[in-house]
Amino acid sequence: MKRACKSSFLRNRGVTLPECLIVVAIIALLSIIAAPSLASWQHQQRVVTRMHAIAQVLRTGAQHAETSGKKVYLSVIGGSQWCLRLSFSAQCACLADPTCPFDGVPVLLQTDSAADVWVWPATQRSPLVVFAPHSGITPGFATSLKVQHGQYEGKVIYSALGRVRMCLTEPFRGLPAC
Repeated sequence: MKRACKSSFLRNRGVTLPECLIVVAIIALLSIIAAPSLASWQHQQRVVTRMHAIAQVLRTGAQHAETSGKKVYLSVIGGSQWCLRLSFSAQCACLADPTCPFDGVPVLLQTDSAADVWVWPATQRSPLVVFAPHSGITPGFATSLKVQHGQYEGKVIYSALGRVRMCLTEPFRGLPAC
């Protein structure tokens, strides 16, 4: 009697081919359903990450103007090969000489070729923003930068009072809709 139970236990111990195929089919179906959502989330995440980096550059410019007592200039080149640069000289273009003065540390934010994120300034003046010491931003230099990746788009808005705001076309991760 004991032998019969033991041999039937050994016979039923493995996984049959149909059971394995069903599990693989379920995993494949779940992957197909989840892939577009994952790609969409990645696009939104890239836009939000770039927006936070741009906002930090704007805050850094205002902070350096306040602490140094000098005007700080932000130059921007928009498009797919975008670039933002802070300097103490109005002649320092975004892709100019890397030794442009800014407390010995170049503050340069530029495109990551793998990210495919586009940035456009609201206006095409150079420098885009002038941060004045003791008053925040120079009057007339309030601006916004549009950040886009795929169908997702957001804005980083810098007001004349020195406030940085961010918004997206669709609310995501605590950021409001524009």
